[in-house]
Amino acid sequence: MEDKAQDFTKGRILHRPKINYFVATVNVLLPLAFAVVVGKWSFWVGLFLFAVYAFVRAKAILIWLVRLYQSYAPDDVRLACLFVPSCSEHMILSIKKFGAFKGSKKGIMRLKRCKAPSQGEDYP
Repeated sequence: MEDKAQDFTKGRILHRPKINYFVATVNVLLPLAFAVVVGKWSFWVGLFLFAVYAFVRAKAILIWLVRLYQSYAPDDVRLACLFVPSCSEHMILSIKKFGAFKGSKKGIMRLKRCKAPSQGEDYP
């Protein structure tokens, strides 16, 4: 079974996305700065506004975190996935299709299934 798994992963090309740190900084620091300014008036209002922002933007934040992982994870870790698409791509597809919370749950369940006897195509 190991030979099959090794043959299955041969010839894969890793996609390393470019991370736009400016957009990430603007998306996190501006709302955080706004929450701090409002927080000087009332801590709970600032915290509430930042939590609402994080909840609304959760989908984009989670996808950005997965892309960050794809950019910096070692090749041997990324090539260990036996499924097509890879586990990280499956997570992104699940988040886009089902939303932040249900998609994350489906992506984590896929990570739990990623063991030696399991392989093949598995789209969300």
